[in-house]
Amino acid sequence: MDLKELSLAGRVAIVTGGSRGIGRATAVGLANSGARVFAVARSADDLASLRAIQKRLKPGAALLLTVPANPWMWSAHDAAHHHFRRYTKKQLQELLVRAGFEVQFLSYFNSLLFPLIAAARIGSKIVRRDSADDSLPSAPINAVLEKIFGLEARFIDRVPMPFGVSLVAVVRRAA
Repeated sequence: MDLKELSLAGRVAIVTGGSRGIGRATAVGLANSGARVFAVARSADDLASLRAIQKRLKPGAALLLTVPANPWMWSAHDAAHHHFRRYTKKQLQELLVRAGFEVQFLSYFNSLLFPLIAAARIGSKIVRRDSADDSLPSAPINAVLEKIFGLEARFIDRVPMPFGVSLVAVVRRAA
């Protein structure tokens, strides 16, 4: 079925590998069909990837993206997840504008857990023991962390966060 035939207004889609090939084509097709697209894209040339996506979107189509924040927080965790960089809010804003997007919303997120994560990253730098820290915590601790993380979803669209582990942006191609 051709994505052009679908009306996905009000739907949310998550696409992995959205920086090139089939992933990019899927993200663009879903966005052009009215879906709000959350694209997971990792690319060394972020500007070229964003420009390629922007060029293929219909005028007015929206894209939601997240990126890791705070370059000083770079760790083995980022390398394990194939990140190329961490961004400041200003860097991401400028990148999105240079790629031709209208920025509708830009905020830090994962703010409530930021102090804990920042302390862990700083501590690992001090003792020079950088690890990918990818192991899941025990079920009870993970449940608490999920609840804390989930609290932000209730207010992030009304109260942009001044700091966080990541950045979230909603951008549009100009109509």
